[in-house]
Order: sequence, then C-alpha cells, then structure tokens
Amino acid sequence: MVHRSSKRVFVLQHVPHETLGGLEPLLVGAGVAWQPVRLFEHAPRELPWDEAAGLVVLGGPMNVDAHASHPFLAQEQAWIRAALQRDLPVLGICLGAQLLARALGARVFPHAVKEIGWYDVDIVAPSDDPLFGGLPGRHTVFQWHGDTFELPAGAVQVARGEQCTQQAFRYGAQAYGLQFHVEVTAEMVAHWLDEPQNRQELQ
Repeated sequence: MVHRSSKRVFVLQHVPHETLGGLEPLLVGAGVAWQPVRLFEHAPRELPWDEAAGLVVLGGPMNVDAHASHPFLAQEQAWIRAALQRDLPVLGICLGAQLLARALGARVFPHAVKEIGWYDVDIVAPSDDPLFGGLPGRHTVFQWHGDTFELPAGAVQVARGEQCTQQAFRYGAQAYGLQFHVEVTAEMVAHWLDEPQNRQELQ
C-alpha cells in the first residue's frame, strides 16, 4: 500500500516477509503517510529527500556486511546518515538497528547465542526519553537475530537484555535502534516460520 502525500516516511524493506506489520495501522491511524522501498526488488540510487518525513529500516536475514550479495546495504547506511543530518526521525528494527549502529560508526558482530523467540528486556531509558521514558521495568518482546552491536558513541541505551546487552538505543532526539521486533504480529511469526531460510536457523 502506498499513501500519497507531499511528505512521507520511507520504509526500507529487505525481504518480502518482513513488513511494517503492527506498525502499519498505527501510522495510518496517526495520519502518517508512508511508502515502502522494496530493496529486494530495486534499490534506487537516492531517496527523494524533499519528500521524506522519516525513515523506518526493517529487519532481514542478512548481516550488515553482506555487501557482495546485497549491495544496497552500504547505500542504506549513507541514507541513514543523510536522514540524521536532516534531523529526520529514524527507526531501525533488528537489522535496521544494526545498520543504524554501523552508520554511526559502531561495531556490529555475531553474538554468542542467537535470540529467537520471546525474551524479557529491561527498559533503562532516562525518564525524559520521548518513547521509553514512560515504560520502566521489564517487558517481553519478540526476537530473531544472531548479530549484535556496540552502543554507538553519543547514543543513549534505552533497553538491555540478560543474554544480549544491547537491545535498544536512542541517538539524538529522534533516532531509535531496536534489536527486537515491535512490529511483529502472530500472522508474521507464522509466515516467518514458513520461510526455508528461517527454518534452517531453528535446527
């Protein structure tokens, strides 16, 4: 679905089955126009920044260094930096969080264990954090990742986990990287389990 507006959020999508999910009705309900950028089909040379209201960078099974098989990954990091320079809101989810961290100069690397399933994370955000300040305590989230990242210089950690320390961070006023999947729905989980590449990770 493409919503036409003079300004819209560009949603960077790496594979067909990782979508906005539960975030889509939230955007629609808030009157936020958005447009998917299906990088697995075609990666544009540049985004129309004069039409951009923000970026959402979704997840995917690849890692941030898979440039040979997915050349758009390097391009995405440049787009993320461009969005930050323009003070646009950025939300990175899973791979998107890792791309945001790498774009900010942080190291992204394989974690000791894969997190696949439901895990608890602790919200450690400052009380004045715009998104997480009102959500103290422990929350259960859905995870599917094998890589992790170091906290970027200048970023504020907003969530941490017992097995994987870096779960969410904020950079500046309105850029967030979430290692966990806030967008996931029951239908999405079922769809992911049907994907052959995903099933291999469970063996």
